[in-house]
Amino acid sequence: MANYHGEWVGNLGYAAFATETTPGTAAVPTAFTIMTDETMTTSYNLEEQDVVFGNASGTFQVLPGLRDHKGDITIVAEPNTAAQLADCFLTRGTLTAAYTFTVTSANATTGATYTNNGVTFTVVATIASSTTLLMTGSGAPTASGTLTKSGGTGDTTITFSVATNTTDTWPFTLNGFGTVNSKTLEVSLGGIVKRFVGVQCSKLTMSQSKNQIMLKASLSALGSFQTGVIASVSGSGPYTIVFDTTYDTNPTSKLVLGDLIRGYHKGSAYIDGTIASIVDAKTITTSTNVSSLTAGDTISLRPQTPSFSLLTPFLWSNTQFCFGTTASAALSATQTRLEQSSTWELDYAFESDSGSQLSGNADPFSLRRTVGTASLNAKKYFDTPDDVITFNQQSKSACVVRHYAYSGGQTYELRVTFNHIKTDDPMPKVKSKGINFSDIKYKTQYDQTDSQHFGLSIINGLSTIG
Repeated sequence: MANYHGEWVGNLGYAAFATETTPGTAAVPTAFTIMTDETMTTSYNLEEQDVVFGNASGTFQVLPGLRDHKGDITIVAEPNTAAQLADCFLTRGTLTAAYTFTVTSANATTGATYTNNGVTFTVVATIASSTTLLMTGSGAPTASGTLTKSGGTGDTTITFSVATNTTDTWPFTLNGFGTVNSKTLEVSLGGIVKRFVGVQCSKLTMSQSKNQIMLKASLSALGSFQTGVIASVSGSGPYTIVFDTTYDTNPTSKLVLGDLIRGYHKGSAYIDGTIASIVDAKTITTSTNVSSLTAGDTISLRPQTPSFSLLTPFLWSNTQFCFGTTASAALSATQTRLEQSSTWELDYAFESDSGSQLSGNADPFSLRRTVGTASLNAKKYFDTPDDVITFNQQSKSACVVRHYAYSGGQTYELRVTFNHIKTDDPMPKVKSKGINFSDIKYKTQYDQTDSQHFGLSIINGLSTIG
């Protein structure tokens, strides 16, 4: 068959995310990302039955096994879509949004608080008889209106004509009692789409491709829809499609009303349509004429038209590694210049990457978390004995890794905080004609003062993570 629909070229595909209201219940992905590769797959884990049955054959029958849905995806780290991976990895905290208010000769002091639209805003920088006021809050103000002081020093009321959202800070924490959001992930192959539901991330690894920062996520899911086999087609508009349920007793649970579908009859052209209704666990309808499809043909999801909302990616040249005696001190410390093989990895492991295989269904019931760990690997030019002293004393230090992106006059950031690290062996390994470097694998631990092991925050342009 000719390469008419472009299934052979990986670059014609895409990846897209959506936040699910209920884990495992599909949502239509609208957050499109740019990726370099993915390995997400559904494994049926077929079981060969090896029994005594009076025959020399080694296999009596092959039975369906317990399914798992897992793999990796590597994306270009960009402020908006990086938040999708963080959101299904750690517990999302309260949004802190930055707004620039256009005012008339107002006075306000740093730390003063004002209310508008039911939200409390905090002054970021003192102004005196100025017309621009920078504040942060957990929600949006009205398009124009009045700010009313609730604390601190400044005018009792400040009238503003315009409020512009500049950046939004999303904190993510390791919280065993918190909720980690589940995603629907679509991966387009160019001509058809595989969809995974109940997707969460267990490991997030930073790497570098030339000057670009990359994020590799290890993902597991609760289910998938890739290609459904047709049991029957009936009707004359709307047309009713019933799926075969040999391997999935509830195939429509991974579909959504309005989904774009593609039917294929062997040796014939594709038939494209849209789901008009989801009747039950195995039945859908469409107004498209699909009468040429018969039992044994297939239905797949077909690609959307990608619509990107992307900012400039995070770059290695805009990455800073900052060390200090505490996380607070590290945040304001002068950066330490590291070599390009320096990386970090955050891990919040599942009990099993295959999920919890409970009775009653071949798909996993849930993705249970265990504990979180982290690693920081730093390659440094060996020119001072400072790390040797730290190593010998085993004293506490902290590190904040800050990946910056600049777009439209705004500064965005991916920030990883390691609250308590200890230095592994910093002594270089000598090689003839080689430069002496310290390859340090820092040990990370929970910090009792900060009540945190590690944290992740993203400053981007999103007031919601859809």
